[in-house]
Order: sequence, then structure tokens, then C-alpha cells
Amino acid sequence: MRDFVAAPSVAATSPSSWSGSVAPAVGDPAPGSAGSAAGRSTERPRTEGRPQAGAPRSGLVIAVAVTALAAVGILMVYSASAIEAYANSRNTFQMVVPQIAAGLAGLATMIVLARIDYRYLRKVSLVMAVGPWCCWCSS
Repeated sequence: MRDFVAAPSVAATSPSSWSGSVAPAVGDPAPGSAGSAAGRSTERPRTEGRPQAGAPRSGLVIAVAVTALAAVGILMVYSASAIEAYANSRNTFQMVVPQIAAGLAGLATMIVLARIDYRYLRKVSLVMAVGPWCCWCSS
């Protein structure tokens, strides 16, 4: 990994004293002044934990993948049960409607849980995992 180093400012203000073919930018401070590169930090800003510009957010990628897999699963249930459902009740969606309802409920739950801070979810995860199981066993 290369270290980022700021380019030094050009001190000259007249074209006759320029040391190269590059003119100083308008408003560049003189070296050694309060706003010069000598007074500024040359370290690169920290970017850990932040997505790169133009990079897809991982949560969006996961949500699209889960939704696509659920849609393919519902399509498979429909293709496997449509003929039998039509023969029994003349309704090809008889077996698929509960699957679609469960998929939509899961999608809504995924959207709600994605909006909650993960640190809070970590605190209540045991209650969310064990609570329904205890209620189911007691009935």
C-alpha cells in the first residue's frame, strides 16, 4: 500500500520565477505559511468501514439475492403443484398463495430488521430465538 503524500506548493508568484511548466494554482498558500502543506497532515483519511465510491452496498446485494431465490422457489412450487391443484379445485394458485403470503411476510420482516441497528439486535437475539420456542412448547 502506498502512502499518500501531498504535493508541495509552488512559492513563486510571477511567471519568470516558475521552476517548471506548471503554474501555481490560484489561492495556493506560500510554503511555511499557516495554510501550506507543511502545516497540514499528509496522512490519508481513514476509510475503514465505509463503502468505496461506486461500490454496491453489501446489504442491497444480499437483499436482491434473497428475493431472487425466494421468487425462484415460489415459481418451482407453482410449476410442481399447478396441475394437481387445477384437477382438484380448478384453481392453479391453491398451493402457491400461502407461499406468496409467506414470502411477502418474510420480505417485510427483512426490510424492518435491516433498518434496526445490529447492536440492538445482538442484545435481543436470545429473546427472539428462544421466546417463540418457549411459547410454542407451553401450549
